[in-house]
Amino acid sequence: MNQLLSYQTAADLLGCSRALISDLALAALAAAEINAGKRRLDDVPPRLRPYLNLGFPIPQRVGRRLMRLDPAELQAYVKRGNHKGG
Repeated sequence: MNQLLSYQTAADLLGCSRALISDLALAALAAAEINAGKRRLDDVPPRLRPYLNLGFPIPQRVGRRLMRLDPAELQAYVKRGNHKGG
């Protein structure tokens, strides 16, 4: 099993800020809820809307408030060319 990555580790690997990783992850969660019919687009904060269709990996909950990213899913996201850094 792959060891899951913290948002900071993912940010370091992708050359971006932890805040961007957090926003991408929140958008991935929101997109999954929209696709499942549990949330409306209007309920998503405007700052997250540009990230909804990027295909960022959905984070995994490992504690009550702790989320982590699967490194294989993150690598697949990068290979698809969706992340440009920044």
